Amino acid sequence: MITRSKTSASRNSASASKKSASRNSASRNSASRNSASKKSASRSRTLKNRPKLSLSEIEAKRKRLKTLRRARNIIGRNFQKHQSKIRANFLKAICSDSGVCLAFGKEQNKIKRFFHNFSDFSLVNGNARRLGKPSTNGFIYEIPYERNTYRAHAILKNSTTNQSDNLVYEYFVGQYINTLTQHYPCLVETYGLYQYKNPDRWLSAKRSKSIMNLDNYFRKLNVPNMFQYNKSVIHVIKESCKFPKLQSVLIQHFHDVESFESYTSLCNKLKGIDQEYTQLITLFHVYYFLHHNRENFTHYDLHTDNVLLYQPFADPDKKIKYVYHIGKGKTIEFQSQYVIKIIDYGRSYVKGVTEFYKNMCDQKECDPNCGKDKGYELMNEVPPEQNDFYNITSLYPNVSHDLRLYNMVVKNNKNFTIKSLKPPLYVEEYGTPPVKKNNTDPSEVCNVSDAYNELVDKMQSISESIPTTTNENIVAKITVYGEDKPMKIQYYQSGHKNDDDDDDDDDDDDKPYPIVSLKKWIKWAEKKK
Repeated sequence: MITRSKTSASRNSASASKKSASRNSASRNSASRNSASKKSASRSRTLKNRPKLSLSEIEAKRKRLKTLRRARNIIGRNFQKHQSKIRANFLKAICSDSGVCLAFGKEQNKIKRFFHNFSDFSLVNGNARRLGKPSTNGFIYEIPYERNTYRAHAILKNSTTNQSDNLVYEYFVGQYINTLTQHYPCLVETYGLYQYKNPDRWLSAKRSKSIMNLDNYFRKLNVPNMFQYNKSVIHVIKESCKFPKLQSVLIQHFHDVESFESYTSLCNKLKGIDQEYTQLITLFHVYYFLHHNRENFTHYDLHTDNVLLYQPFADPDKKIKYVYHIGKGKTIEFQSQYVIKIIDYGRSYVKGVTEFYKNMCDQKECDPNCGKDKGYELMNEVPPEQNDFYNITSLYPNVSHDLRLYNMVVKNNKNFTIKSLKPPLYVEEYGTPPVKKNNTDPSEVCNVSDAYNELVDKMQSISESIPTTTNENIVAKITVYGEDKPMKIQYYQSGHKNDDDDDDDDDDDDKPYPIVSLKKWIKWAEKKK
Protein backbone atom coordinates (compact mmCIF):
# COMPACT_ATOMS: atom_id res chain seq x y z
CA MET A 1 0.00 0.00 0.00
CA ILE A 2 1.39 3.45 -0.97
CA THR A 3 1.06 6.06 1.84
CA ARG A 4 0.80 9.82 1.43
CA SER A 5 4.10 10.44 3.24
CA LYS A 6 5.96 8.14 0.86
CA THR A 7 4.43 9.84 -2.16
CA SER A 8 5.46 13.25 -0.83
CA ALA A 9 9.00 12.03 -0.22
CA SER A 10 9.13 10.72 -3.75
CA ARG A 11 8.08 14.12 -5.16
CA ASN A 12 10.70 15.89 -3.08
CA SER A 13 13.38 13.48 -4.29
CA ALA A 14 12.40 13.97 -7.96
CA SER A 15 12.43 17.75 -7.51
CA ALA A 16 15.92 17.62 -6.01
CA SER A 17 17.14 15.43 -8.83
CA LYS A 18 15.82 17.84 -11.45
CA LYS A 19 17.47 20.81 -9.74
CA SER A 20 20.78 18.95 -9.58
CA ALA A 21 20.58 18.00 -13.29
CA SER A 22 19.78 21.62 -14.17
CA ARG A 23 22.79 22.88 -12.21
CA ASN A 24 25.07 20.28 -13.93
CA SER A 25 23.75 21.27 -17.35
CA ALA A 26 24.32 24.94 -16.66
CA SER A 27 27.84 24.13 -15.49
CA ARG A 28 28.57 22.19 -18.69
CA ASN A 29 27.19 24.99 -20.87
CA SER A 30 29.31 27.51 -19.02
CA ALA A 31 32.43 25.36 -19.52
CA SER A 32 31.61 25.00 -23.21
CA ARG A 33 31.22 28.77 -23.61
CA ASN A 34 34.50 29.34 -21.85
CA SER A 35 36.25 26.84 -24.12
CA ALA A 36 34.75 28.44 -27.25
CA SER A 37 35.78 31.86 -25.99
CA LYS A 38 39.37 30.68 -25.46
CA LYS A 39 39.50 29.17 -28.98
CA SER A 40 38.11 32.37 -30.47
CA ALA A 41 40.71 34.43 -28.62
CA SER A 42 43.45 32.09 -29.86
CA ARG A 43 42.29 32.44 -33.45
CA SER A 44 42.19 36.23 -33.09
CA ARG A 45 45.78 36.29 -31.81
CA THR A 46 46.87 34.04 -34.73
CA LEU A 47 45.19 36.31 -37.27
CA LYS A 48 46.78 39.41 -35.70
CA ASN A 49 50.25 37.80 -35.80
CA ARG A 50 49.86 36.57 -39.41
CA PRO A 51 51.72 38.84 -41.85
CA LYS A 52 49.46 40.88 -44.13
CA LEU A 53 49.59 40.12 -47.86
CA SER A 54 49.57 42.74 -50.54
CA LEU A 55 46.95 42.64 -53.31
CA SER A 56 49.59 41.51 -55.80
CA GLU A 57 50.65 38.61 -53.53
CA ILE A 58 47.04 37.53 -53.07
CA GLU A 59 46.49 37.62 -56.82
CA ALA A 60 49.65 35.55 -57.42
CA LYS A 61 48.47 32.88 -54.95
CA ARG A 62 45.07 32.74 -56.65
CA LYS A 63 46.71 32.25 -60.04
CA ARG A 64 48.94 29.48 -58.63
CA LEU A 65 45.93 27.65 -57.15
CA LYS A 66 44.08 28.02 -60.46
CA THR A 67 47.07 26.56 -62.32
CA LEU A 68 47.26 23.61 -59.91
CA ARG A 69 43.55 22.88 -60.33
CA ARG A 70 43.89 23.02 -64.11
CA ALA A 71 46.91 20.66 -64.02
CA ARG A 72 45.05 18.23 -61.74
CA ASN A 73 42.09 18.18 -64.12
CA ILE A 74 44.35 17.58 -67.13
CA ILE A 75 46.13 14.71 -65.36
CA GLY A 76 42.77 13.20 -64.39
CA ARG A 77 41.47 13.42 -67.96
CA ASN A 78 44.67 11.92 -69.36
CA PHE A 79 44.58 9.09 -66.83
CA GLN A 80 41.00 8.26 -67.80
CA LYS A 81 41.91 8.46 -71.49
CA HIS A 82 45.00 6.25 -71.20
CA GLN A 83 43.93 4.13 -68.24
CA SER A 84 44.11 0.78 -70.04
CA LYS A 85 47.58 1.60 -71.42
CA ILE A 86 48.82 2.54 -67.96
CA ARG A 87 47.39 -0.66 -66.51
CA ALA A 88 48.96 -2.68 -69.33
CA ASN A 89 52.37 -1.18 -68.55
CA PHE A 90 51.82 -1.90 -64.88
CA LEU A 91 51.07 -5.58 -65.59
CA LYS A 92 54.09 -5.83 -67.89
CA ALA A 93 56.25 -4.39 -65.14
CA ILE A 94 55.13 -6.85 -62.46
CA CYS A 95 54.45 -9.83 -64.73
CA SER A 96 55.79 -9.67 -68.29
CA ASP A 97 54.28 -13.06 -69.16
CA SER A 98 50.61 -13.33 -68.12
CA GLY A 99 50.80 -17.12 -68.26
CA VAL A 100 53.48 -17.20 -65.57
CA CYS A 101 51.49 -15.16 -63.07
CA LEU A 102 48.26 -16.98 -63.92
CA ALA A 103 50.05 -20.29 -63.32
CA PHE A 104 51.34 -19.14 -59.94
CA GLY A 105 48.09 -17.44 -59.01
CA LYS A 106 50.06 -14.24 -58.34
CA GLU A 107 48.30 -11.08 -59.54
CA GLN A 108 45.80 -13.26 -61.41
CA ASN A 109 42.90 -11.12 -60.22
CA LYS A 110 44.51 -7.99 -61.70
CA ILE A 111 45.17 -9.82 -64.97
CA LYS A 112 41.63 -11.19 -65.11
CA ARG A 113 40.10 -7.76 -64.43
CA PHE A 114 42.31 -6.25 -67.14
CA PHE A 115 40.84 -8.77 -69.62
CA HIS A 116 37.28 -8.28 -68.33
CA ASN A 117 37.55 -11.56 -66.42
CA PHE A 118 37.70 -13.37 -69.78
CA SER A 119 33.93 -12.99 -69.71
CA ASP A 120 33.50 -12.26 -73.42
CA PHE A 121 35.40 -12.13 -76.73
CA SER A 122 35.68 -8.33 -77.03
CA LEU A 123 39.44 -8.41 -76.40
CA VAL A 124 40.24 -11.35 -78.69
CA ASN A 125 42.93 -10.29 -81.17
CA GLY A 126 43.24 -12.55 -84.20
CA ASN A 127 41.77 -15.91 -85.08
CA ALA A 128 41.00 -18.70 -82.65
CA ARG A 129 43.27 -21.62 -83.59
CA ARG A 130 42.23 -25.25 -83.25
CA LEU A 131 44.76 -27.41 -81.39
CA GLY A 132 45.06 -30.91 -82.80
CA LYS A 133 42.29 -32.85 -84.48
CA PRO A 134 38.78 -33.50 -83.08
CA SER A 135 38.77 -36.59 -80.87
CA THR A 136 35.86 -38.92 -80.21
CA ASN A 137 34.93 -36.74 -77.23
CA GLY A 138 35.73 -33.17 -78.27
CA PHE A 139 37.93 -30.53 -79.89
CA ILE A 140 39.57 -27.39 -78.53
CA TYR A 141 40.45 -23.88 -79.72
CA GLU A 142 43.15 -21.59 -78.39
CA ILE A 143 41.76 -18.06 -77.89
CA PRO A 144 44.28 -15.14 -78.08
CA TYR A 145 43.43 -12.15 -75.88
CA GLU A 146 45.28 -8.84 -76.23
CA ARG A 147 44.87 -5.37 -74.77
CA ASN A 148 47.40 -2.60 -75.29
CA THR A 149 49.99 -5.19 -76.44
CA TYR A 150 49.56 -7.24 -73.25
CA ARG A 151 48.57 -10.83 -74.10
CA ALA A 152 46.90 -13.84 -72.50
CA HIS A 153 45.34 -17.07 -73.77
CA ALA A 154 42.41 -19.30 -72.95
CA ILE A 155 41.10 -22.66 -74.22
CA LEU A 156 37.59 -23.17 -75.55
CA LYS A 157 36.46 -26.80 -75.21
CA ASN A 158 33.79 -28.19 -77.55
CA SER A 159 31.87 -31.46 -77.80
CA THR A 160 32.14 -33.76 -80.81
CA THR A 161 28.77 -35.53 -80.49
CA ASN A 162 25.57 -35.42 -78.44
CA GLN A 163 26.94 -38.30 -76.35
CA SER A 164 30.23 -36.54 -75.51
CA ASP A 165 30.76 -35.56 -71.87
CA ASN A 166 28.35 -32.68 -71.34
CA LEU A 167 30.33 -29.45 -70.98
CA VAL A 168 27.68 -27.78 -68.83
CA TYR A 169 28.58 -30.33 -66.17
CA GLU A 170 32.29 -29.61 -66.68
CA TYR A 171 31.50 -25.93 -66.12
CA PHE A 172 29.66 -26.91 -62.92
CA VAL A 173 32.70 -28.87 -61.69
CA GLY A 174 34.98 -26.04 -62.77
CA GLN A 175 33.10 -23.57 -60.60
CA TYR A 176 33.71 -25.81 -57.61
CA ILE A 177 37.41 -26.14 -58.54
CA ASN A 178 37.63 -22.33 -58.79
CA THR A 179 37.01 -22.17 -55.04
CA LEU A 180 40.17 -24.29 -54.48
CA THR A 181 42.61 -22.66 -56.91
CA GLN A 182 43.90 -20.29 -54.24
CA HIS A 183 44.82 -23.27 -52.05
CA TYR A 184 46.51 -25.68 -54.48
CA PRO A 185 48.89 -24.81 -57.35
CA CYS A 186 47.94 -27.84 -59.50
CA LEU A 187 44.45 -26.66 -60.54
CA VAL A 188 43.26 -24.70 -63.59
CA GLU A 189 40.49 -22.12 -63.49
CA THR A 190 37.24 -22.20 -65.47
CA TYR A 191 36.24 -18.84 -66.97
CA GLY A 192 32.89 -19.10 -68.70
CA LEU A 193 30.14 -21.05 -70.47
CA TYR A 194 29.09 -20.51 -74.08
CA GLN A 195 26.65 -21.96 -76.60
CA TYR A 196 26.92 -22.12 -80.38
CA LYS A 197 24.23 -20.00 -82.03
CA ASN A 198 23.16 -22.85 -84.28
CA PRO A 199 24.32 -26.31 -85.47
CA ASP A 200 25.82 -24.85 -88.67
CA ARG A 201 28.22 -22.71 -86.64
CA TRP A 202 29.22 -25.74 -84.58
CA LEU A 203 29.86 -27.80 -87.74
CA SER A 204 31.93 -25.00 -89.25
CA ALA A 205 34.07 -24.78 -86.12
CA LYS A 206 34.54 -28.55 -86.00
CA ARG A 207 35.73 -28.66 -89.63
CA SER A 208 37.92 -25.54 -89.56
CA LYS A 209 41.45 -25.10 -88.29
CA SER A 210 40.79 -21.51 -87.26
CA ILE A 211 37.77 -19.27 -86.80
CA MET A 212 37.38 -15.50 -86.50
CA ASN A 213 34.71 -13.17 -85.10
CA LEU A 214 33.77 -15.50 -82.26
CA ASP A 215 30.70 -13.42 -81.43
CA ASN A 216 29.22 -14.68 -84.71
CA TYR A 217 29.60 -18.25 -83.43
CA PHE A 218 28.76 -18.10 -79.73
CA ARG A 219 26.41 -16.56 -77.21
CA LYS A 220 27.51 -16.17 -73.59
CA LEU A 221 25.46 -18.05 -70.98
CA ASN A 222 25.45 -15.90 -67.85
CA VAL A 223 25.40 -18.33 -64.93
CA PRO A 224 27.79 -16.94 -62.30
CA ASN A 225 26.73 -19.56 -59.75
CA MET A 226 25.65 -23.00 -60.95
CA PHE A 227 24.91 -24.01 -57.34
CA GLN A 228 21.93 -21.66 -56.85
CA TYR A 229 19.43 -23.37 -59.22
CA ASN A 230 17.52 -20.24 -60.08
CA LYS A 231 15.68 -19.75 -63.39
CA SER A 232 18.84 -18.97 -65.37
CA VAL A 233 20.62 -22.11 -64.10
CA ILE A 234 17.59 -24.32 -64.80
CA HIS A 235 17.40 -22.81 -68.30
CA VAL A 236 21.05 -23.71 -68.94
CA ILE A 237 20.48 -27.28 -67.72
CA LYS A 238 17.51 -27.59 -70.08
CA GLU A 239 19.61 -26.27 -72.98
CA SER A 240 22.38 -28.74 -72.14
CA CYS A 241 19.94 -31.60 -72.73
CA LYS A 242 18.18 -30.01 -75.68
CA PHE A 243 21.41 -29.13 -77.55
CA PRO A 244 24.16 -31.13 -75.79
CA LYS A 245 26.88 -30.75 -78.42
CA LEU A 246 26.41 -26.98 -78.80
CA GLN A 247 27.81 -26.12 -75.34
CA SER A 248 31.39 -24.84 -74.89
CA VAL A 249 33.44 -24.01 -71.82
CA LEU A 250 36.29 -21.48 -71.58
CA ILE A 251 39.19 -22.43 -69.31
CA GLN A 252 42.67 -21.28 -68.32
CA HIS A 253 45.48 -22.08 -70.73
CA PHE A 254 49.29 -22.18 -70.68
CA HIS A 255 51.64 -22.10 -73.65
CA ASP A 256 54.20 -24.79 -74.40
CA VAL A 257 53.15 -27.32 -71.79
CA GLU A 258 54.34 -30.92 -71.75
CA SER A 259 52.15 -33.84 -70.81
CA PHE A 260 53.23 -36.12 -67.98
CA GLU A 261 52.88 -38.96 -70.48
CA SER A 262 55.55 -37.55 -72.79
CA TYR A 263 57.84 -36.79 -69.85
CA THR A 264 57.66 -40.28 -68.33
CA SER A 265 58.12 -41.85 -71.77
CA LEU A 266 61.26 -39.79 -72.31
CA CYS A 267 62.65 -40.82 -68.91
CA ASN A 268 62.08 -44.48 -69.73
CA LYS A 269 63.83 -44.06 -73.08
CA LEU A 270 66.77 -42.61 -71.15
CA LYS A 271 66.82 -45.76 -69.01
CA GLY A 272 65.13 -44.05 -66.07
CA ILE A 273 67.28 -40.92 -65.86
CA ASP A 274 65.36 -38.19 -64.04
CA GLN A 275 67.99 -36.07 -62.34
CA GLU A 276 65.66 -33.66 -60.58
CA TYR A 277 63.13 -36.25 -59.37
CA THR A 278 60.46 -34.57 -61.51
CA GLN A 279 58.29 -37.69 -61.71
CA LEU A 280 58.22 -38.08 -57.94
CA ILE A 281 57.60 -34.36 -57.40
CA THR A 282 54.75 -34.37 -59.94
CA LEU A 283 53.05 -37.25 -58.17
CA PHE A 284 53.48 -35.46 -54.85
CA HIS A 285 51.78 -32.27 -56.16
CA VAL A 286 48.80 -34.28 -57.44
CA TYR A 287 48.27 -36.60 -54.48
CA TYR A 288 48.72 -33.85 -51.91
CA PHE A 289 45.63 -32.22 -53.44
CA LEU A 290 43.70 -35.50 -53.82
CA HIS A 291 44.42 -36.58 -50.24
CA HIS A 292 43.22 -33.27 -48.77
CA ASN A 293 40.02 -33.40 -50.87
CA ARG A 294 39.31 -37.15 -50.94
CA GLU A 295 35.74 -36.82 -49.64
CA ASN A 296 34.77 -33.92 -51.90
CA PHE A 297 36.52 -34.66 -55.21
CA THR A 298 37.34 -37.60 -57.47
CA HIS A 299 38.73 -36.87 -60.93
CA TYR A 300 37.65 -40.22 -62.49
CA ASP A 301 39.82 -39.65 -65.59
CA LEU A 302 43.23 -39.10 -64.05
CA HIS A 303 45.82 -40.40 -66.49
CA THR A 304 49.21 -39.12 -67.61
CA ASP A 305 47.79 -37.03 -70.49
CA ASN A 306 45.57 -35.12 -68.07
CA VAL A 307 48.52 -33.93 -65.97
CA LEU A 308 50.63 -31.18 -67.52
CA LEU A 309 54.13 -29.89 -66.77
CA TYR A 310 54.41 -26.15 -67.38
CA GLN A 311 57.89 -24.62 -67.42
CA PRO A 312 57.38 -20.87 -66.93
CA PHE A 313 61.00 -19.90 -67.65
CA ALA A 314 63.12 -20.81 -70.64
CA ASP A 315 66.27 -20.95 -68.52
CA PRO A 316 66.30 -24.42 -66.83
CA ASP A 317 68.43 -22.99 -64.01
CA LYS A 318 65.52 -20.81 -62.92
CA LYS A 319 63.54 -22.63 -60.22
CA ILE A 320 60.40 -22.37 -58.14
CA LYS A 321 60.74 -23.12 -54.45
CA TYR A 322 57.81 -25.07 -53.01
CA VAL A 323 57.03 -25.35 -49.30
CA TYR A 324 54.22 -27.82 -48.48
CA HIS A 325 52.77 -28.00 -44.97
CA ILE A 326 52.07 -31.63 -44.10
CA GLY A 327 50.71 -31.23 -40.57
CA LYS A 328 52.08 -31.29 -37.01
CA GLY A 329 54.27 -28.29 -37.79
CA LYS A 330 56.23 -30.19 -40.47
CA THR A 331 56.92 -29.12 -44.05
CA ILE A 332 58.37 -30.62 -47.21
CA GLU A 333 60.52 -28.24 -49.26
CA PHE A 334 61.92 -28.71 -52.75
CA GLN A 335 62.81 -26.79 -55.90
CA SER A 336 61.49 -27.46 -59.39
CA GLN A 337 61.43 -25.78 -62.78
CA TYR A 338 57.79 -26.87 -63.31
CA VAL A 339 54.29 -25.89 -62.29
CA ILE A 340 52.03 -28.98 -62.36
CA LYS A 341 48.44 -28.71 -63.62
CA ILE A 342 45.54 -31.20 -63.59
CA ILE A 343 43.05 -30.77 -66.46
CA ASP A 344 39.76 -32.26 -67.76
CA TYR A 345 37.16 -32.21 -64.99
CA GLY A 346 34.22 -33.37 -67.12
CA ARG A 347 33.75 -36.74 -65.36
CA SER A 348 34.61 -35.69 -61.84
CA TYR A 349 32.67 -36.07 -58.63
CA VAL A 350 32.43 -32.87 -56.57
CA LYS A 351 30.56 -31.98 -53.43
CA GLY A 352 27.07 -30.74 -54.36
CA VAL A 353 26.59 -32.86 -57.49
CA THR A 354 23.52 -34.63 -56.04
CA GLU A 355 21.51 -31.39 -56.16
CA PHE A 356 22.64 -30.75 -59.75
CA TYR A 357 21.58 -34.26 -60.75
CA LYS A 358 18.20 -33.92 -59.06
CA ASN A 359 17.45 -30.65 -60.87
CA MET A 360 18.65 -32.08 -64.17
CA CYS A 361 16.39 -35.14 -63.82
CA ASP A 362 13.39 -32.87 -63.16
CA GLN A 363 13.62 -31.38 -66.66
CA LYS A 364 11.62 -33.03 -69.42
CA GLU A 365 14.34 -32.05 -71.92
CA CYS A 366 16.66 -34.50 -70.12
CA ASP A 367 14.28 -37.47 -70.50
CA PRO A 368 14.61 -40.36 -70.77
CA ASN A 369 16.86 -41.67 -68.00
CA CYS A 370 18.08 -38.33 -66.67
CA GLY A 371 20.22 -37.29 -69.61
CA LYS A 372 21.99 -40.61 -70.14
CA ASP A 373 22.12 -39.98 -73.90
CA LYS A 374 22.75 -36.23 -73.47
CA GLY A 375 26.29 -36.45 -72.13
CA TYR A 376 25.36 -37.36 -68.54
CA GLU A 377 25.93 -41.09 -68.92
CA LEU A 378 28.46 -41.29 -66.08
CA MET A 379 25.95 -40.02 -63.51
CA ASN A 380 25.20 -43.54 -62.40
CA GLU A 381 23.14 -43.92 -59.23
CA VAL A 382 24.86 -47.23 -58.47
CA PRO A 383 27.70 -46.67 -55.93
CA PRO A 384 31.26 -47.20 -57.23
CA GLU A 385 31.85 -50.40 -55.25
CA GLN A 386 28.87 -51.99 -57.06
CA ASN A 387 29.30 -50.25 -60.40
CA ASP A 388 30.28 -52.49 -63.31
CA PHE A 389 31.58 -49.57 -65.46
CA TYR A 390 35.11 -49.43 -64.01
CA ASN A 391 33.66 -48.30 -60.65
CA ILE A 392 33.01 -44.84 -62.13
CA THR A 393 30.08 -42.62 -61.19
CA SER A 394 30.06 -38.84 -61.00
CA LEU A 395 27.49 -39.03 -58.19
CA TYR A 396 29.83 -40.61 -55.62
CA PRO A 397 33.46 -40.20 -54.53
CA ASN A 398 35.86 -43.09 -54.98
CA VAL A 399 38.99 -42.66 -52.87
CA SER A 400 40.84 -45.32 -54.87
CA HIS A 401 39.95 -44.59 -58.49
CA ASP A 402 42.43 -41.73 -58.93
CA LEU A 403 45.25 -44.19 -58.25
CA ARG A 404 45.03 -44.71 -62.00
CA LEU A 405 47.74 -42.06 -62.48
CA TYR A 406 49.94 -43.60 -59.77
CA ASN A 407 49.45 -47.02 -61.36
CA MET A 408 50.41 -45.77 -64.85
CA VAL A 409 53.59 -44.07 -63.62
CA VAL A 410 54.83 -46.76 -61.24
CA LYS A 411 54.05 -49.67 -63.53
CA ASN A 412 57.07 -50.58 -65.71
CA ASN A 413 58.93 -47.37 -64.79
CA LYS A 414 62.70 -47.59 -65.19
CA ASN A 415 63.59 -44.90 -62.67
CA PHE A 416 64.99 -46.40 -59.46
CA THR A 417 63.14 -44.01 -57.12
CA ILE A 418 59.77 -44.59 -58.78
CA LYS A 419 60.33 -48.35 -58.88
CA SER A 420 60.96 -48.30 -55.13
CA LEU A 421 57.46 -46.93 -54.39
CA LYS A 422 54.83 -49.36 -53.11
CA PRO A 423 52.71 -50.74 -55.96
CA PRO A 424 49.01 -49.85 -56.02
CA LEU A 425 46.09 -52.19 -55.51
CA TYR A 426 44.40 -51.44 -58.85
CA VAL A 427 41.96 -54.02 -60.18
CA GLU A 428 41.61 -52.97 -63.83
CA GLU A 429 43.34 -50.62 -66.21
CA TYR A 430 40.55 -48.01 -66.10
CA GLY A 431 39.22 -48.34 -62.57
CA THR A 432 39.13 -49.98 -59.18
CA PRO A 433 36.61 -50.21 -56.30
CA PRO A 434 37.15 -47.92 -53.30
CA VAL A 435 39.16 -48.98 -50.27
CA LYS A 436 38.04 -46.35 -47.78
CA LYS A 437 40.21 -47.33 -44.84
CA ASN A 438 43.86 -46.20 -44.95
CA ASN A 439 46.84 -48.53 -44.57
CA THR A 440 44.82 -51.71 -44.94
CA ASP A 441 47.74 -53.43 -46.68
CA PRO A 442 51.37 -52.76 -45.67
CA SER A 443 52.66 -53.88 -49.06
CA GLU A 444 50.26 -51.94 -51.36
CA VAL A 445 48.85 -48.46 -51.84
CA CYS A 446 45.05 -48.77 -51.71
CA ASN A 447 43.70 -45.20 -51.96
CA VAL A 448 44.82 -41.60 -52.58
CA SER A 449 45.71 -41.09 -48.91
CA ASP A 450 47.95 -44.17 -48.97
CA ALA A 451 49.61 -42.79 -52.09
CA TYR A 452 50.12 -39.40 -50.45
CA ASN A 453 51.68 -40.94 -47.33
CA GLU A 454 53.96 -43.13 -49.44
CA LEU A 455 55.09 -40.09 -51.45
CA VAL A 456 55.68 -38.06 -48.27
CA ASP A 457 57.91 -40.83 -46.90
CA LYS A 458 59.83 -41.03 -50.16
CA MET A 459 60.21 -37.24 -50.48
CA GLN A 460 61.58 -37.05 -46.94
CA SER A 461 64.01 -39.90 -47.54
CA ILE A 462 65.56 -38.32 -50.65
CA SER A 463 65.16 -34.62 -49.67
CA GLU A 464 68.91 -34.06 -49.49
CA SER A 465 69.37 -35.55 -52.96
CA ILE A 466 66.97 -33.21 -54.76
CA PRO A 467 69.11 -30.64 -56.63
CA THR A 468 68.98 -27.04 -55.44
CA THR A 469 70.07 -23.81 -57.07
CA THR A 470 71.46 -20.50 -55.81
CA ASN A 471 69.16 -17.90 -54.31
CA GLU A 472 69.51 -15.68 -57.38
CA ASN A 473 67.92 -18.42 -59.50
CA ILE A 474 64.84 -18.81 -57.28
CA VAL A 475 62.23 -16.96 -59.32
CA ALA A 476 59.21 -17.77 -57.15
CA LYS A 477 58.29 -19.28 -53.82
CA ILE A 478 54.96 -21.01 -53.28
CA THR A 479 53.89 -22.05 -49.79
CA VAL A 480 50.96 -24.47 -49.66
CA TYR A 481 48.91 -24.93 -46.50
CA GLY A 482 46.17 -27.22 -47.84
CA GLU A 483 42.58 -26.48 -46.90
CA ASP A 484 43.64 -24.43 -43.86
CA LYS A 485 44.36 -21.21 -45.74
CA PRO A 486 45.26 -19.95 -49.23
CA MET A 487 48.72 -20.35 -50.68
CA LYS A 488 51.37 -17.72 -50.07
CA ILE A 489 52.94 -16.81 -53.41
CA GLN A 490 56.04 -14.70 -53.94
CA TYR A 491 57.30 -13.96 -57.43
CA TYR A 492 60.81 -12.52 -57.66
CA GLN A 493 61.54 -10.38 -60.69
CA SER A 494 65.29 -10.26 -60.38
CA GLY A 495 66.18 -13.27 -58.29
CA HIS A 496 65.80 -14.11 -54.63
CA LYS A 497 68.32 -12.04 -52.65
CA ASN A 498 67.50 -13.02 -49.06
CA ASP A 499 66.90 -16.65 -48.27
CA ASP A 500 64.55 -16.12 -45.31
CA ASP A 501 62.67 -19.38 -44.92
CA ASP A 502 60.83 -18.68 -41.69
CA ASP A 503 57.65 -18.89 -43.77
CA ASP A 504 55.83 -16.36 -41.62
CA ASP A 505 53.16 -14.20 -43.15
CA ASP A 506 55.20 -11.11 -42.20
CA ASP A 507 58.25 -12.14 -44.20
CA ASP A 508 59.69 -8.65 -44.64
CA ASP A 509 63.10 -9.83 -45.82
CA ASP A 510 61.59 -11.17 -49.03
CA LYS A 511 60.86 -8.39 -51.52
CA PRO A 512 59.10 -10.18 -54.39
CA TYR A 513 57.59 -7.03 -55.92
CA PRO A 514 59.39 -3.71 -56.23
CA ILE A 515 56.04 -2.37 -57.50
CA VAL A 516 53.00 -3.41 -55.51
CA SER A 517 50.13 -1.21 -56.70
CA LEU A 518 49.04 0.87 -59.68
CA LYS A 519 49.35 4.11 -57.71
CA LYS A 520 52.90 3.28 -56.61
CA TRP A 521 53.79 2.16 -60.12
CA ILE A 522 52.73 5.51 -61.57
CA LYS A 523 54.97 7.32 -59.05
CA TRP A 524 57.82 4.94 -59.87
CA ALA A 525 57.34 5.50 -63.63
CA GLU A 526 57.40 9.29 -63.17
CA LYS A 527 60.70 9.07 -61.28
CA LYS A 528 62.16 6.93 -64.09
CA LYS A 529 61.33 9.70 -66.58
